[in-house]
Amino acid sequence: MDSLNRFEETRLPPKKKFFNELNNTAISDSEYQHAREVWDSFKIKNLGEYHDLYLKTDVLLLADVFENVRNEYLKHYGLDPCHQVYLGMLS
Repeated sequence: MDSLNRFEETRLPPKKKFFNELNNTAISDSEYQHAREVWDSFKIKNLGEYHDLYLKTDVLLLADVFENVRNEYLKHYGLDPCHQVYLGMLS
């Protein structure tokens, strides 16, 4: 996403556009096929909707992981990470 106009694009970009510049690798065929299946399954209309779906799933996954960690802390240590003071909170 290099401009706001990309959010209005109505098609999944070609595979060659999915290049990871951080580790200098291209997307695999199976990863691109998965992106196409997501686009089709959710009846995505533009890249903005695809972006929003990605953010929703990312946040829900993070929340699920946190809740599992929270439950483990409660079970094993009797501590609730949501009610602890951490060093970063003191600055």
